[in-house]
This record gives sequence, structure tokens and C-alpha cells, in this order.
Amino acid sequence: ELSSVYEIGIVRQFPFSSALQRMSVVARRLGEKRMEAYLKGAPEVVASLCKKESVPEDFAEVLEGYTKKGFRVIALAHRRLESKLTWHRVQNIN
Repeated sequence: ELSSVYEIGIVRQFPFSSALQRMSVVARRLGEKRMEAYLKGAPEVVASLCKKESVPEDFAEVLEGYTKKGFRVIALAHRRLESKLTWHRVQNIN
């Protein structure tokens, strides 16, 4: 259950890149040491960056179904980052 106070700070933002077809942010919850990465972008790109076992088996079929109906589709991904990753290191990521 979420507490009544749930604050998340953006540590670093990587703006949308049309060449990469994605954008991401590194965030940290208030009071937590570990940071988390959130990514959104073209479904094929996001799926290619995920662990294979974390992508639903019917991903391609479901995506095709939506796109054939004319929907624009965006995918999301999340990952908890290593606890040794510091604010300074995140700022120096290219």
C-alpha cells in the first residue's frame, strides 16, 4: 500500500530522441537510496532493451492488433538500478 506521502524526484532526464525512438528518466523515491529507470518509446525498441523473459509472449501479436486498428502505441519499461550507482555517476552518463 502506498503511504499518504509518495514523492519521486527526477535525478536525470534523457529527452526523446527520434533516432533512438525513446526517452527515459532516472528517478528516486524520497527516503530511498536506490534509483529507478523508466523508459518509454517505440514498442519494438523498448522490447529489444528488456530482458526477454520480461516481455509477454504475445507482445508482437498484441502490438500488431493495435497498429492494424490504427492506434498509436507506446511501450513502457522500468528497472531498479544498482545501489552503488550515485547521483554523480548518473549525471555523467551519456
